Amino acid sequence: MHSISLLDELAEHIDEELCYGALLHGFWGQIAAYREAVRFYADNGTNKRNATHYLWLKSQHQELYRDLSDFSTIIYTSQKSNPNLAVILELFMMILHVWPDELQRFAGKGGEEEAGRAAASLEEHWARSPEARYAVWHAGQVFRNARQMPPTSLRGFNAIAVYFASLTLWIYGLLSCSQPDRKQEITAGGRGSELVLVDGEENRDTKAFVQLDRGVPGLMLSGEADAGVEALSNPSATLSIARNVFRENFPIRSEPLPPLVESLGNLLRDLGSGAGGRPSRVASRAVSESPL
Repeated sequence: MHSISLLDELAEHIDEELCYGALLHGFWGQIAAYREAVRFYADNGTNKRNATHYLWLKSQHQELYRDLSDFSTIIYTSQKSNPNLAVILELFMMILHVWPDELQRFAGKGGEEEAGRAAASLEEHWARSPEARYAVWHAGQVFRNARQMPPTSLRGFNAIAVYFASLTLWIYGLLSCSQPDRKQEITAGGRGSELVLVDGEENRDTKAFVQLDRGVPGLMLSGEADAGVEALSNPSATLSIARNVFRENFPIRSEPLPPLVESLGNLLRDLGSGAGGRPSRVASRAVSESPL
């Protein structure tokens, strides 16, 4: 990973996509170890900001995020567009800021009691933090790159990435955008061009949202702002948009979706079956065997 520039020099003689993919997956072990360390200290009730382990965890997080950001520059500036790698990259950057297991527990994987614990933890420690906004930004970028994937290629691990990104956006909308001060901001800001589109290109407004909590986050209905946008404060719309990301990658409507994609879409539909898209506590069985 320390000599990535060599790949550009050898581009004519190697499978560049395969090499970049191998390098990218090499980050996973470090990310998983970091998240496990975070969970260990939190479970033991020693997560205090002045503790030595907190400084170590913060340093680890900053180093990993910097390395992934540097790698993202290589992916996005490559001569050959590769949305497949970009989806995985953005998922990894999202996971640095929210753990998929906690998302699934909120969605009901462990039952009502576990869902309640996850909701309380996320609402207290995550929903209004910079970590949540970074997670939401990268989740939106998973959507953006998934929409650019070739037809019928959004399956397998990439489909699971979209599912986890969907949960992140949905939970953020439920926990953060539903709070009184955020509701007032959303009402004042309105809809349409006022929204900060987390599934669009990075710009001054998206940076202000992520770093300063300015603006109302939203999504494009179908990858183009002119086709309509929706705020994350509408959880039912968020889940509907997520399902459309799956459906739009398989343009022949008369053909069934791949089994995993169909199952993930059904889970998102069931999550939105409660009033206003509030969680119906459906167990996330389709991804229970995921390595994440």
